[in-house]
Amino acid sequence: MFVKKDSRKIKEILQDPEDERTSLYLSRRKNEFPNGQIANILTRPAQVEALAPNLEHMSLYNCGLSSLRGIGNLEPCSKLITLDIGRNNLYDLPDELSQLRSLQSLIAEDNHFTEIPTAVYLLENLAILKLSGNKIKSVSPALGKLVKMKTLCLDNNEIAQVPNEIGEMVLLRELNLRANKLESVPRELGNLQCLETLILSSNQLTSFLGEAELERLRGLKKLLLNGNNLEIFPQGLLHLSSCRISIANNNINEIPENVNSKIADINTFGQQKSSKD
Repeated sequence: MFVKKDSRKIKEILQDPEDERTSLYLSRRKNEFPNGQIANILTRPAQVEALAPNLEHMSLYNCGLSSLRGIGNLEPCSKLITLDIGRNNLYDLPDELSQLRSLQSLIAEDNHFTEIPTAVYLLENLAILKLSGNKIKSVSPALGKLVKMKTLCLDNNEIAQVPNEIGEMVLLRELNLRANKLESVPRELGNLQCLETLILSSNQLTSFLGEAELERLRGLKKLLLNGNNLEIFPQGLLHLSSCRISIANNNINEIPENVNSKIADINTFGQQKSSKD
């Protein structure tokens, strides 16, 4: 997302009266954030005043940050909609992050979170949340409060269970839970009728959604279930005629004989097949 980097020092950027500062791309500036802190670099009153009128996008990607203490001081930046704090050394996020009420996109991939920080659940305008590549083990039912969410990426974590409340995120279009420790998923996923992409590959699934739930997900365009422990073919997949599906590398013994006539694009590689209608 962030491809342009300003080569000037942060101090120079903030003091430039001709810089509108709608986007602040500060990635890979570890030497400008002593001790991994932002407090004295971006959140003093004069700095906030320089940022507040126009700031919409800010990237602090790979800056060696260990704390976002003081981030709440950016509350006057009422146009700030995107924050990228990926690839840092963050273990938690301060509650004051929730003061950035305008945030619509939070990218916090490749950090050290073991759970979704509480402040995230309070960002009610979030439409995009990317927490890939952390060490998240559990997800709170509070996830269901993020009803404006459209893209949720929790892949490459250690999640063993998804709360039923995920079914309340009815605007969700993309859900990526690849490479976790899931053995099942809640049937409430069937409520997500806007869902277009569902990625559940490389988990430990022994079961999937029932036929009634899958019939409600006819808007799906991409469904990846490869690399799991499924033994029974989910019959509801036959309702997803226009969806690209992969059930490769499972333990399914019987694949319906008519599967290729029902589903235009399905990968069944690695199965022990026998004919069955």
